[in-house]
Amino acid sequence: MADVIFFPIPPWSDRESPWKNSNRALGRLIAHHRNDLKAARSLAEAIRSQLMSLFGLMDDLCRNCCPWCPDPCCILNKVWFDFRDLLFFHLLELPIPPAQLNCGDRQACRYLSHHGCRIPRIIRPWACTRYICGTQTRHLARLNTAPGSRLHQTIETIGRLRIDLENSVHQVCVTNRRENAARQS
Repeated sequence: MADVIFFPIPPWSDRESPWKNSNRALGRLIAHHRNDLKAARSLAEAIRSQLMSLFGLMDDLCRNCCPWCPDPCCILNKVWFDFRDLLFFHLLELPIPPAQLNCGDRQACRYLSHHGCRIPRIIRPWACTRYICGTQTRHLARLNTAPGSRLHQTIETIGRLRIDLENSVHQVCVTNRRENAARQS
């Protein structure tokens, strides 16, 4: 297995130009392999369906918890769009947010407004959707177990689908690269 370098913050977080360049490159890659990415697009559609099934509950959680939360994650946490988020957006041709979420250390999310997040739920980072804070967990426990159980099961399903999505795109790119190399030799 190749060495993988993990950055504590995404390398494109400080400037918008690398963000745009990264998205342009990913868009070209997906366009180039479009015909071979049917399975990946199906996985992205499955993710979209699962996400949309959560939106009502997530809206209720945010409406009932976030205004009174003692530790608001949109202000305290450092979160960014990850590669799987971008694959999802590009494969489904969803709008790409104009920049990463945080401008720098100890700064609130750039998309946070007085009325909550300005990003439509479908294009929020997975990290924001899957994170259920202590305040939300306690709220779910007071309601009953059904919504919380369904929420956690769906989050696990989406997590697995996101891994499958990345692996599917990777497999197409590797296979096509090998085929092209074989043709050239």
